[in-house]
Amino acid sequence: MRYVEMPVGERRIVEEAYRIFRWHPSELMGKGDDVAVLKLDGGYYVFHIDSLVWSTDVPPGMGFDDAGWKAVTASLSDLAAKGARPLGVLVSGGFEPGWTEENIRDLLRGVSEAVEAYGTYVLGGDTNESADGFLSVFAFGISDAPPPRRGGARPGDYVVVTGELGLTAVAFKILLEGFDAPPDIRDASLRAAFRPVARFDAGYALAPFASAAMDISDGLALSLHQMCELSGVGVKLTSLPIHRYAVRFSEMHGLDVDRLTLYEGGEEYELLFAVPPEMIGEALRAAESSGLSIHVIGRFTEEKELRYVFRGVERVLERVGWEHLKS
Repeated sequence: MRYVEMPVGERRIVEEAYRIFRWHPSELMGKGDDVAVLKLDGGYYVFHIDSLVWSTDVPPGMGFDDAGWKAVTASLSDLAAKGARPLGVLVSGGFEPGWTEENIRDLLRGVSEAVEAYGTYVLGGDTNESADGFLSVFAFGISDAPPPRRGGARPGDYVVVTGELGLTAVAFKILLEGFDAPPDIRDASLRAAFRPVARFDAGYALAPFASAAMDISDGLALSLHQMCELSGVGVKLTSLPIHRYAVRFSEMHGLDVDRLTLYEGGEEYELLFAVPPEMIGEALRAAESSGLSIHVIGRFTEEKELRYVFRGVERVLERVGWEHLKS
């Protein structure tokens, strides 16, 4: 990945797009969500598009097949957060003139492997030449019930996340900054970064009970800021589900593991939910019956401050994470 400071960030571009574009009057999610939803005959149709660009999104050591897998996963992850079943994807590729036939075959094979793993289909696409290679994946799916919006959290709702966090942050330290790691930590972290998984299992189980939902591909801290801003609430985290390898890695290198996990990760594609108090029992039972590892890590608050407690010390949850053109 290439980290470049630019005068205009992704968030500002999105705001301008909302101001300039002609938006569908029946779209249900509204400004700031990562998906669009239309209610049509037969259910709620969920649409999303995501792009993987070589110079900014493909770290050193990632194979072409891994890049194809990740491009599909990144797009489908936002459908998973809404509990939507994937119906298909369209894939548009910009191929660099220097890529070999084997490179392109591996890239397409990665796309195919991901589509098959998620039980969906490629429906078509487009090819082009590009000085900086990219894959754009448009995904759409269907939900029987209205999907939870990103901005639906209310004071008192529980903060629920899937999985344990920190492995991709470790991978970026290894790949981008040259940090050393034992083989077990290195292998697990690189696998998390190169072959992430869209959490449809968690989306199907928990989205029906959630007041708000999104994936945390931009990092947990920034994702919580986005959810709180759209919901008009604050948050207080009382625990962090940090992977044991991230703890070991941080101890080895004298890093603050809480900051590593909150601010330097992202692209983990775990899911973040706001669950109302009256639904939390059912949500936990649904997770248990589905064999899911989920964590209740705090509550949303009426006070619009974002804070977290780690090892007995309360800290401000900074608005730091991945933003294109700014990070």
